[in-house]
Amino acid sequence: MRAGSIVVLGVTLLVAIGPGAAAQQPCGGLFPGEPFGSRHSIGAATLRTSGLAPPIADRIAGDLGEAAELIGAELGGLDGVEICVFADELPLDAQALGWPEGQRLRAISFGPERVAALSAWQLGLVQDAGTLALAHQAQWAIGDGHYPDPLGGAVGQWYASRLDDRLGRDHAAMRYANLVRGIPEDIPWTGGAIPERLLWNPESQLSPIGDFVDHAVADGGLDVIREPRAARLREAQAAWQRSLLAEATGSEEGTKGWIVGAVAVGVILAMAAALVATTYVQHRRQRRAKVRETVSVRE
Repeated sequence: MRAGSIVVLGVTLLVAIGPGAAAQQPCGGLFPGEPFGSRHSIGAATLRTSGLAPPIADRIAGDLGEAAELIGAELGGLDGVEICVFADELPLDAQALGWPEGQRLRAISFGPERVAALSAWQLGLVQDAGTLALAHQAQWAIGDGHYPDPLGGAVGQWYASRLDDRLGRDHAAMRYANLVRGIPEDIPWTGGAIPERLLWNPESQLSPIGDFVDHAVADGGLDVIREPRAARLREAQAAWQRSLLAEATGSEEGTKGWIVGAVAVGVILAMAAALVATTYVQHRRQRRAKVRETVSVRE
């Protein structure tokens, strides 16, 4: 039987036997036959590893333990969660689970089954992948399977950036995006719900959108993401964009002042260029006149 068939069967069995039994051995139930070695407590969750040397497993446990402690303290919802980390490829048929053909899947989180699987193929990205998985699991639990999205994705990115000290870069990127490209004024933060199964590759899924969550929580507290409401998130986004604009232009009134200033500078530069060109042409004419005069005298 193929590994992909085994993992699909494992998911089916976990659903069939119910949450109580599934909570006892999520990794073993989802990946039957896989040799799981070390076991670490990471906050309220558990880490299981397969094919990893003990020092590497300890390092991952430290990184994900920090993430689990933070998310567990602020959101909760991590009781009974297991994170399964494999040395290389995930032993599952990614295409059977909806992943594009020809692409390798590096991370997946199963909400109802309370389990996530990660690849340690790029060790430096395991903390990001694990943080997104833990955030997804917490949201699934506190939202009873209906936590809103795309807010859920932004919250996960916020936690990943906090743990990797990227908030400053995120803020600079969103300030630039708001000024140059413009951020949509009414993002439907509660327009959907997080998926039951979240599949992603951490090397291509990181985003600076967590800057919005950082601003919203700083202004309104953790209840903004613990008990998300559409109206409150719209207000938070408006305040966030005004703040980004004020930092970039010195004004919250919109980009008109910035545009007028840019136009004025452009006009001044154009006038200066025209003056330089005119002066240069006049200078060339004077030089040619002198040359002709010199030639005629010599003749």
